Amino acid sequence: MELIGIEVYIRFHYIESLKDKRRIVKSILDKTRHKYQISTAEVDYQDSLKEASLGFGMVTNNRQHAETILQKVINFIDTQSEVEIFKIEWVEA
Repeated sequence: MELIGIEVYIRFHYIESLKDKRRIVKSILDKTRHKYQISTAEVDYQDSLKEASLGFGMVTNNRQHAETILQKVINFIDTQSEVEIFKIEWVEA
């Protein structure tokens, strides 16, 4: 059994308030949680207007499957017009 995850750092375009940022973050986390059945959280930069760090993780016995799912999460975030990914860190335990 393995724990595998990613921390995705994003920048926001065209937002003017933390309320807008939180709405976008909540939307991304909710959609990925339901679509891919993984754990999600905003893990850093909660009070920053322009950046956020989102964590995604799963416990698995099939590493290749987990990496495929997490890559789909990255691709999904990359399609969101309000944000830009500027860093990705893979985490294993």
